[in-house]
Amino acid sequence: MLQTFNLTIFKISKRWFQHGIKFYKLSSLTQTSNIKTDNLIFERFIKTRKVIAWNEEEIKRLHDAVAKHGPSWKTIWEKYFKPHRTPRLLNQKWRVLNMIKQRPSYYNPWTPEEDEILKSGVAKYGVGKWIEISKLFKQRDSLQIRSRWKVISSKTRGKWTPEEDSRLLELIKIHGNKWTMIGKTFNRSPDDVYLHYFYLNRVKWTKEEDEKLHDLIKKYGEDWNIIKKDFPKRSFYDIKLRYIKYPRTNPNINVGKWKSEEITAFYKAFVEFGKKWKYVADSIGTRTPNQCSQYYYRKHCSKKKIDIK
Repeated sequence: MLQTFNLTIFKISKRWFQHGIKFYKLSSLTQTSNIKTDNLIFERFIKTRKVIAWNEEEIKRLHDAVAKHGPSWKTIWEKYFKPHRTPRLLNQKWRVLNMIKQRPSYYNPWTPEEDEILKSGVAKYGVGKWIEISKLFKQRDSLQIRSRWKVISSKTRGKWTPEEDSRLLELIKIHGNKWTMIGKTFNRSPDDVYLHYFYLNRVKWTKEEDEKLHDLIKKYGEDWNIIKKDFPKRSFYDIKLRYIKYPRTNPNINVGKWKSEEITAFYKAFVEFGKKWKYVADSIGTRTPNQCSQYYYRKHCSKKKIDIK
């Protein structure tokens, strides 16, 4: 099929060429002519930007550079990160690191007082006004508040009965994964319904699968898109949950008896962060937040109190 195109001269900037856009010139661009649709006027090739994840060495280098030079991003870029990181990316990463550090209550459990404040906020502003309600808290954001409301707004909580299990499986067959609607039937939160359905249909991990996951993480890191290809019958959630809950699948994590250097690092981090196990685990480097929590309570229960050296 023939189409008529009124073509004009394109002014192509240097910046376009730097981003990989290529135009192929055709003769008589200023003239009106009939061209077949299968003949391309120009082809556009955009180079995909390769995202390079930050590693621990780079983060430490960034901390040291800011401590020495302050937020002089151009100077830090020229001396420590050129040409792989731009000054703008350095600034963004530093802001993210500070934001994470300024949220000490993120991994802490909610207190009864905070629950009462949340209930009062919902009564005042209504469900869904999480940003307005978050202003009532000093160290809770809108995402935390929304997640917490899903928990405390459910009247039915606790262990599922066998009758509820059977009813849940029947409703899933009829309605599919409509978790909100099914949750109202049980007067439970949608998250509670989904997680329990996942629990009922879980497939036990084998020793061979654990070893395969360990080897893949050692080879590819946390690139779940590649790892998922070797586990076609398991979901991303299932794989990540196994990685988090079962330390033996992580080649960078130690299991068994704690080493003396790990204990020293634990005490040092505990003084700084307290029971914020995510930060404590990051400081140690070879233990998970769950392992740190278990170590603390094991020592605390046996000695009634923990002595910080």
